[in-house]
This record gives sequence, C-alpha cells and structure tokens, in this order.
Amino acid sequence: GKDPQWFEDRAWLWLHYGVTKWLRGEYFEAISTLDFFREKVLGPMLQRNAGKSQRGMRRVEGLPQAEARLSPTLAGYDHAAIGRALKQAAALYVELRELEPPLALTAHMPGLLVDFIDGA
Repeated sequence: GKDPQWFEDRAWLWLHYGVTKWLRGEYFEAISTLDFFREKVLGPMLQRNAGKSQRGMRRVEGLPQAEARLSPTLAGYDHAAIGRALKQAAALYVELRELEPPLALTAHMPGLLVDFIDGA
C-alpha cells in the first residue's frame, strides 16, 4: 500500500485542482475530481485504518461507518453542494491521516483550501 507521505504529497494538489475547476464553473470536472479523490485517497485510507488492504473503493461499503463518512463527499450538479463536498473531503482526509500521520505536513493546509472555498 501507499505510505502516509504519498497521500499527503497528493491530497492537497488534487483537492486544489477540484476547487479550481469548481470556481471556474466546471462542475462536472469538480465532481469527477471528488470521485477520483475518494478512489485514490479516502477509500484506501479508510481501508488502511480498518486494517485492510488499500484497494481503493473496492468493498469499502463493508467498513464501519463508510457510508456516513463518505456520503458528505458526494455532490450533485450544484455550486454550493460541490463546495461543501470539497470541504468535507478535506476534513475527512485530515481525520483519516491522524492514525498514521505523514512525516511532513503540507504547509497551511487545510486552512488555506477551506478559506479559498469559503471566499468563493
């Protein structure tokens, strides 16, 4: 599986990409980025934290509270809903990384990203 630094080095870049698409009104692309983030980051981290193999979203529904934790990161074609989902994805990532933190945290994250979303 991927180590904690692998997730940290990519998570904020991918979330920032989603936010920039959202701000440009490219809602389908922003929604796709959220899907990608669940598949590549949140799903594997949920699996890892549950002591399972990091297999993306495969069988993630079988994990305790997976639905409750991932559902807020879903969004329909709506500006406010996508912004909320991006913030929820960032918050869930921060929560999931606590069990196995990376050696080096990305400076100013998630605060900068959340401020960017809230200021939109």
